[in-house]
Amino acid sequence: GASSETGLSPFLICVRDISLKSGLQRREHLQEKFNSSPEDLTPLSNQKEQSCFILATSTSRFLSTVGGNIHGIPLVDQMKISPMTIEDVTSPGWPIPVATEHSSRRLSGYDEWERSLMVGLSPGVVAGKDKQMTLNIADKILDDVRNMAKEGQRRRRRLEKQEEGFKPSLRASSKNGQLETPQGKTLSISEAFSATSSTVASRENSEKETRRLSESSHSFWSRALQHGLESKHQCSKMINSLEIRPLWSDGFEIILNPAGENENKMDRVSGSDDESSASNQDCILSLVAALCVHPFVVSVEANTEVTPDGKKEQWITQSNIENYRPFFDKGITGKGQIVSISDSGMDTDNCYLSNGPSGGNIFNGNWDMSTRK
Repeated sequence: GASSETGLSPFLICVRDISLKSGLQRREHLQEKFNSSPEDLTPLSNQKEQSCFILATSTSRFLSTVGGNIHGIPLVDQMKISPMTIEDVTSPGWPIPVATEHSSRRLSGYDEWERSLMVGLSPGVVAGKDKQMTLNIADKILDDVRNMAKEGQRRRRRLEKQEEGFKPSLRASSKNGQLETPQGKTLSISEAFSATSSTVASRENSEKETRRLSESSHSFWSRALQHGLESKHQCSKMINSLEIRPLWSDGFEIILNPAGENENKMDRVSGSDDESSASNQDCILSLVAALCVHPFVVSVEANTEVTPDGKKEQWITQSNIENYRPFFDKGITGKGQIVSISDSGMDTDNCYLSNGPSGGNIFNGNWDMSTRK
């Protein structure tokens, strides 16, 4: 795949051209310009005059190609964090609850739903939908996370002892997906992550408000790393107990509280080592940061608890009187019944699918891809 080659990184690239009437035509335009295949481009948005994609390519190819109707930017680490992910994992109910001597051995918050991080992979990293290759890539990414965490903990320990240690150049390179400095040393998460790197932390900024926000972000993420993956425990309980599942799309899911067979799940997060488990919010946050700096990763998103709730719809459809459910009161709940829904197919004359009286959307029984609809 493209991203597994040396020196390739993900970029956010958009095509804006009114002469290209569809996202398909704009994608083909990018394929030609970057000499890439359709699998190398992941669509992000498609509007009337502009389409945006994620593409893994070399910096030199990117710089020589952008311009005119093609524009783009590097997909840097914090851009990979999906909206609401940080809010979700820092909410009171998201970290895995801990069983104590004063609480029940079975906590409903643990058993009812799995906490997970969904990781999107850069285009071309996995060939097709190869599940085993996806799992192999996931293992490599997590190995790199462990190595970066170990390096970060080592540097913090040396700093605490006031020993003079190795201070790497911040110009990291990506060699076969491994984050390294020019000297060949593995970067710590703190040095690789933009919000906590020394370059950002020491940068002078003339805008007072911007500087304040930068310092706030630096403090937030530094604390998460200090008490998370770069701490003495290195979140070992979380790392050793997580489970990886391939997603139907290009990516994988990290299950932080997998349901084990023939074991008491709460044993995993109880006791003195819960600080190193996914019960520790800082372990989750630092894992998000570590995943984002990896060149194979293009997105990190936290799942949320799905709670089916049709309470309002029930009384609306049954009586339209608040909280009055006459069907349920008579024992008619639909339990054990099978509902079948059939569809006659797509109406090509529908205004959302047809180009109007002139037609043009179907040609000799096949779709005419030169038209907008």
